[in-house]
Amino acid sequence: MTTTPLQPETASRSSDDQRASGDDLGRICILGAAGSLGSEFMDLLRHTKTAGRPNTAATPTMLVGANHADCDITDAQAVDRFVAKHRPDWVILTAAWTNVDGAEVASDQAFAVNEQGSANVASACRRLGARLVAFSTDFVFDGIDHQAPTPGQMRTRPYVEQDEPHPLSVYARSKLAGDQAILAASPNAIILRVGNLYGLGGHNFPARLADLLTRRARDLRLDNERIMTPTWSAQVARQAIFLMEQNALGGLYHVTCQGQATWAEFAHRLCDLLDLPHDFAEIASADLNLPARRPAYHVLNNARLANLGWDLMPPWRDALDTYVSLWRAGHEIDATTSSMNNAEDSPTINDTNTARPKTHDQSNHRRNT
Repeated sequence: MTTTPLQPETASRSSDDQRASGDDLGRICILGAAGSLGSEFMDLLRHTKTAGRPNTAATPTMLVGANHADCDITDAQAVDRFVAKHRPDWVILTAAWTNVDGAEVASDQAFAVNEQGSANVASACRRLGARLVAFSTDFVFDGIDHQAPTPGQMRTRPYVEQDEPHPLSVYARSKLAGDQAILAASPNAIILRVGNLYGLGGHNFPARLADLLTRRARDLRLDNERIMTPTWSAQVARQAIFLMEQNALGGLYHVTCQGQATWAEFAHRLCDLLDLPHDFAEIASADLNLPARRPAYHVLNNARLANLGWDLMPPWRDALDTYVSLWRAGHEIDATTSSMNNAEDSPTINDTNTARPKTHDQSNHRRNT
């Protein structure tokens, strides 16, 4: 667990009505701080690794970064003790089960983390007067246009916050159940629905793909059908902190970069930026033979942010350009740490030279969404 005092402590905590918006965010606890998204929050709020990255002037008086060993979110009493000990103004919940395919054979564990764990954190926040920021997934939608005259027709309009979810997988159902549990327990919680994340650590599609292409790995295959929006996790963290600064109303917000692409299109853009050969095959989603169903279309419209004039998310190509420029400037990405096939927010790369993991210990599932 990492505890960082960042400003002189105030004499007492503010109430919800008194909590100021602006640069001083009070005391913040991050659950899942070592994951890809959690580490982005830690870097932004400690103002480290700022060169060229999304940044914020916001500074908490205290920042506590916790992982599973520090606070098991499936243990309600442990969560209560943790929140009572640190007395946060904000709790940022990035801990989650994100193994989409693994959830198909471990549904009890997925729901224990994503539904019950989320409920435990939300309930503790409500009882102890903290506000919660949590994360949902674009996988709660099925990609079908339910208003089309032809049944089963693929959707072509980005989803807004009011659209009805139709989850296809155990993972997606567990995340939707978590969203509902959070808002039932803590109606002023902020839930950010995100997806297709990549970043400078954790599950890292650009580094993984670049490594395989550089080594001339054989038979790389990428999905050229599923339509989504690649999103840099640092941009999500910055957007979330902005909402915290505004002391935004609770509820659901869609937060992805702008535009849409397939994973094959994203890979082509990455190869262009890194001067790498486009040595991969583009295949249909069904040919990946994944255990869990994914939506064919899961593009989000950040409608609520846009209506408030608060949408900070850039086009996905601009975000990727900045990300790659940081990489080239010496902010190295360790491809050996990228567990591509475990994450909801990364595509599957089929490669005959790379063995795919078949079993996963429980710690691998409590990563950022």
